[in-house]
Amino acid sequence: MTLTKFKYKIKVLCFLFFILIYTGFVFYAGKNSNKILPEKNNSNIQGESLRLQSKIANPQGQENAVQSSQVLASYIKLCSNTVMGFELAYPKDWFTSYNDSKDQCLYFAPYSFILPQVLDQETTPINIKIIKDDEWEDTVKLYENPNEFYNVITTNNLEINGRLVKQVKSTSTGTGSLKRGFTRTAYLIFNSKTPMIISFNQLEEKDDTVLYEKILEDMVFSLKLF
Repeated sequence: MTLTKFKYKIKVLCFLFFILIYTGFVFYAGKNSNKILPEKNNSNIQGESLRLQSKIANPQGQENAVQSSQVLASYIKLCSNTVMGFELAYPKDWFTSYNDSKDQCLYFAPYSFILPQVLDQETTPINIKIIKDDEWEDTVKLYENPNEFYNVITTNNLEINGRLVKQVKSTSTGTGSLKRGFTRTAYLIFNSKTPMIISFNQLEEKDDTVLYEKILEDMVFSLKLF
C-alpha cells in the first residue's frame, strides 16, 4: 500500500466517523426535544387556563345605576331580591326594573321598560312570579292543565341544583290579549320559603323564542336562594 492510498483511507475513515458522531448527536437532541417541548406547551396551556379561571372567579365589578347589579363576566349580571331571598344571573345587555323593593328582579327584557303601577306578569318576556305557599297546588294545576288561555304541550319533572322543578311548555289559545300559538315556557320551583315560577312568555311574533328559552333556562340554573 502506497503512502498516498493510506492517506486517502485515513481521510475516508475520519469523514465516516464524523458523520456517525453528527448523526448520533442529531438523534439524541431530537429525542430529548420531543420530551421537553410538550411539557412546556402544557405549562403554557395550564397557565392560560388558570388565568382564565381567575378572570371568571374575580371579575371586574361594575355597578348598574338602576339595579346595582354586579357584572360577573362579559355576558351576565347578577340581580338580588333581598326581600324574597333569591338571586340569579341574566344577560348583561338585558334590562330589569321595579316599583317596589319586593318586586326587584321579577321582570326582564332585552329592551328598557317602565313597569305600570298595576303589574301584569305578561309585561316582559321573562318574569318571575312569587306564589304563596297555600296557593301553590292550585297554581301548579293551572299551569299543568289546558285552560281557556293556554294549551299544554309538554310537562317535565326536572332536578336542577338539587331542587325538584316542573317544566311546562304551552301555547296560547288566542283568548285574551295574546295571539293564538304564542309560546309560554314555565319553570315551577317549589321551596318552603319562596315558591316561584320563572317563565318566558312570547309577546310578539318577532320574538326569538329559541334564544329566549335558552336564556330562561340559564337563569333558572343560576338561581340561588338564601
